Amino acid sequence: MIERRVAFTRPRSSSGVSACHKPISLEFSAPAASPCRASAYDHLTTVDIAPVTGGVQVTMTIEPMHDEEWTRRIVAGRANELDNLGKVIASE
Repeated sequence: MIERRVAFTRPRSSSGVSACHKPISLEFSAPAASPCRASAYDHLTTVDIAPVTGGVQVTMTIEPMHDEEWTRRIVAGRANELDNLGKVIASE
């Protein structure tokens, strides 16, 4: 598995939504198609969200894909998603 961890800190907002009080783990599978394979296969991603001092830590674990190039591509895409999340949180 490949992991990328990002810690986010955010002051309490007026809406009151700013805290993670206990660890949460989410898993999702998405179909992945490859010209190298006869059929699509499920690709697993796990997102762990845990409270840390002053914020929340998000860890995304990605199941390796059918080859290194496609694994690099999915890691880059997920890293971009986490970077975008960080920008949204930082802008509030």
